[in-house]
Amino acid sequence: MKNRFQRYTAIAISPFKAIASLLLCTAILPAGLFPWDGQQPFVSQRTPILLIHGYLYNKAGWLYLRHRLMKEGLEPVFTMNLGSPLHSIEEYSQRVKEKAKEIAQLTGRSDLILIGHSMGGIISSYYAVHDAAPGTVTDVITLGSPLKGTKYKINIGKCTLQMRLDCDFLKQLHADVSSSPQTRFFCIGSQSDWIIVPQESALYSHPEAKKLVIPDMGHLQYLFSNRVANAIIEYLTFETRDSFH
Repeated sequence: MKNRFQRYTAIAISPFKAIASLLLCTAILPAGLFPWDGQQPFVSQRTPILLIHGYLYNKAGWLYLRHRLMKEGLEPVFTMNLGSPLHSIEEYSQRVKEKAKEIAQLTGRSDLILIGHSMGGIISSYYAVHDAAPGTVTDVITLGSPLKGTKYKINIGKCTLQMRLDCDFLKQLHADVSSSPQTRFFCIGSQSDWIIVPQESALYSHPEAKKLVIPDMGHLQYLFSNRVANAIIEYLTFETRDSFH
């Protein structure tokens, strides 16, 4: 009974947390206009991580998670800005490809972990199965991504048409992901994310994908959540990620 009460209370206050997250995202937006990543080559002992932001935002959203990952020694961590919101998922994937080449030159490694929020999760998935060299993207982690589309409609940019619920683009992407054994997928969704409708759209349904559903997480809260950061860190530091659950 106590756990149920706590769950309902958390869901009840989630709209207020969502508003706070929106205000925070607005406040830190200018931080994404400055360079974060170093440009000097170095030898990396770990698989590099690239964080890919969502629609109508920039890399500023990664301030907290980037800090947490680096604090845990999960470096190097890179970010990027996708630019104009008017392009297609395929075009954004090409930008990720350019960034991946830059990361490989800096670190001396071709392997890469992608973490994407919202549309960034779709871009990460598309890049992993279509534009990356086979076997180079080891893991894709998606946070509140409309992997099967959403009923929530915005009609600005080609990419918004590719995020519609059950659209042909996402059906094909889901099939491609399901037949891509070289990349592990970890999807995090929420029962309180009203941008991703229906909420189960944030999860790939094929059995090999790892899934985590949080009951009270708003769409922007993923970016500032201890629970989300802890789940990602646990996943990335697990000795054998195939056994993660």
